Amino acid sequence: MLIIYAFSVLVDGQPIQEFGGLPAETHNLTWPTNVREYTIVTLSLDDEAREEANSAPFVIQHGLENCTLAN
Repeated sequence: MLIIYAFSVLVDGQPIQEFGGLPAETHNLTWPTNVREYTIVTLSLDDEAREEANSAPFVIQHGLENCTLAN
């Protein structure tokens, strides 16, 4: 199993929030966000081998000021 090295929130393929150098034991990540509702974003994960995986695009809905990514 490879370790996640970096996590990014993308809009139109460009990072608007980036979190790098995540510890090996990271299984959950909560981050403050200010992405406006109705914005279409993609989540991007890079592993220690620098392989990238992206989510399907999705629309941000109105909600809390924090987001959580869990495995």
